[in-house]
Amino acid sequence: MKARSSIFVIFLLVSMLFAIPAPVQATKPVELNFDGYLWFTGDDSAEGCFWSDGLFEDGGSWSEVFFITKNGKTIHGVKTLEAEYGTIILKFQAALSVNEETGLLAADGQYTIISGTGAYEKLHGGGVSAATIDLKNGMIYATYTGTGHFD
Repeated sequence: MKARSSIFVIFLLVSMLFAIPAPVQATKPVELNFDGYLWFTGDDSAEGCFWSDGLFEDGGSWSEVFFITKNGKTIHGVKTLEAEYGTIILKFQAALSVNEETGLLAADGQYTIISGTGAYEKLHGGGVSAATIDLKNGMIYATYTGTGHFD
């Protein structure tokens, strides 16, 4: 009887070891892109719509607040993306240049995802940003190309 009890206890302990879940690990970085249009809403703000693809597909509205350095060569800002499955906040900075032929501004730089809510609460990532800014019509077309992962 003792042998059966001992075997049962050993079997039970081994079964419990296999039942312990493995620690959650971050996903590997995967391509993540955001594209969209914005329209100026003030001297230091804009809003519009975006869509994403790669790691996930979603879309919605985005807004930003920004400032341009005194020398007019760099823009810094924070963009808030409000989507169906949550909110993503990213910061960006870019060098500004003028296309002499078209008169459009270009903003080429980097971005980092700094926080999220809902499905994007554990999202991290970043990459390069590129925007074409039409001051005459008050419109911006922006692309953010990079990678992202979930913790």
